[in-house]
Amino acid sequence: MVYTLAHGITLVADALIAQEVKITSKVEITKIAGMVDGAAQWVKGWPHSLETSGSVKGHGDITITPGVGDSGVDGITGGVTFIEVLEWTQGVTAASDWSYNWLHLPHAA
Repeated sequence: MVYTLAHGITLVADALIAQEVKITSKVEITKIAGMVDGAAQWVKGWPHSLETSGSVKGHGDITITPGVGDSGVDGITGGVTFIEVLEWTQGVTAASDWSYNWLHLPHAA
C-alpha cells in the first residue's frame, strides 16, 4: 500500500467529514544474534503476523459501530477489521464530534 501526502483527507470513504486519519502497519520480526562482533546473523520477518491499525477523527453523522466492520479507509481490504473503540460527542452549538480506532488483520478469516 502506498500512502501519499496530500492537502486534505483522501483516504476515508463514504463522505465522512474526517479531520484526521492515522495509519500504522507492523509485522513481527525475530532476530538471533550471532557471536561474531554481536552482529545479527539471522533475521526473519513473519508476513502472516502483519497487522494494520489506525484512527479516524471527524465531525457530523457517522454510521460505524464497534465490532467487526469496515475501517472506512480506502485500501484496507480482505481479512478481518475490528472497530475497537468508538467515541461520539453531541453538543448544542456544533456538529457532533466522533473518533474511532480500528485494527485490520489481513490474514484472518
